[in-house]
Amino acid sequence: MKSIYYFLVMASILIVGICITSCNRSSKKVDKENIQKNSRELGETETEFHIKKIATAEEWEEFKKEQTIKMNEIEQRIIELKETFVNQDTTQKIDTTFLEKIVKLEQKNNIQRAKIKSYESNQTDWKTFEREFNHDMNELDDAFKDLTTDNKK
Repeated sequence: MKSIYYFLVMASILIVGICITSCNRSSKKVDKENIQKNSRELGETETEFHIKKIATAEEWEEFKKEQTIKMNEIEQRIIELKETFVNQDTTQKIDTTFLEKIVKLEQKNNIQRAKIKSYESNQTDWKTFEREFNHDMNELDDAFKDLTTDNKK
């Protein structure tokens, strides 16, 4: 008799525990679904709950001016590298590799110019654009440094 009573008590505790935990999960699931639905409507992912800021006219002009100067400097360095390439007396294999690298850097610089133009016409999140653009410019600058260094020792 005690074992049947003990079994019924344990079974009822187990059933109550399952009901409580399953109710909790469904409410969390509903909340999560609502968050996802609302964030999709706003065009953001679930973890992106920041306000998208557009650059002010002063910020944009200052940024554009600085980056244009940098891109012009890079373009000038590309021209200088091409002139050095033409005046070099080395093997054909090294020259073509060097020229390919210069062309890739020139393409990256042109891509950066296109990004500036596209942001100007289609202003998106300013902080994200600024961070990504600066990162890409730093990579381009590092690529130039790596191009002129000889790593063979």
